[in-house]
Formats: sequence, structure tokens, C-alpha cells
Amino acid sequence: MKSLGICIGATTLSVAGLRAGRDGKPASTTDILIEPHNGNPQEAILRAIKKVDIKSYSKIAITGRKFRHLVNLSSISEPEAIETALLHLNGEGKHFNAIVSAGGETFMVYVLGRDGRITSVQTGNKCASGTGEFFLQQ
Repeated sequence: MKSLGICIGATTLSVAGLRAGRDGKPASTTDILIEPHNGNPQEAILRAIKKVDIKSYSKIAITGRKFRHLVNLSSISEPEAIETALLHLNGEGKHFNAIVSAGGETFMVYVLGRDGRITSVQTGNKCASGTGEFFLQQ
């Protein structure tokens, strides 16, 4: 089984595919794309779909606070996506204390408990850090 994740960020579209192993856990990465959307995420999604064999995926999920409502796909929040991914990784005996999310709009650290669940979130300001997002929005 193959699953495709799409994240619509403030300035980029990220696409990652995973192929499950016989035990159901992720075995390999199949497709990885990161491209700027220049304020037009719908167009970026269409470009990405042309580059990826979309029919080969049995599950597709999308995340991204700002633009995820623009598509008719399953949608989960970034914290939900992180916890779900960690459940797979932690099943392999790995434990992480924190996950960093460094986007064009925010920088967050998700602090994790022993069970792999998010216990707190540390974040800075909402500055786009010189990405030009202000000009795109204007």
C-alpha cells in the first residue's frame, strides 16, 4: 500500500509518498517534491499531481492551515499528522523528545511525552522571515 501526504505551507507545497512494508509500517519513500506555490497553491497542486503517479496511491491526505480548504481531500492538522507519523516511527523502538516544524511562516517545536503525543508547543513570532510572502499577499 502507498500513501501520499501533501502539505500546503505559506510559501511552498511539499509532497511525500510512503510505501508500506509487509508489517504495515513505512518501508520506503516513493515521491518527494517541494516547490514554491507563489500564492497559488491550487496551481502548484495540479503541477505536483502531473509529476506523481497519483493513481498508484491508495490513501491521500492533505495538511496546511491556510489553504487546505481549497481541495476536496481528507484533511488533518499538522499536530495530528506529526502524532500519526510518530506512532509508526515509535513502533520501531525509536523515541523522540521533540519535532521541529520550520515553515515559511512559523517556527515551532512540538515537545513530546514518553507516549509520543504532543505535550506542548513552543513557537516564535509569525514572521515570514524574508520569504516575500508579504508581497505575494499584497
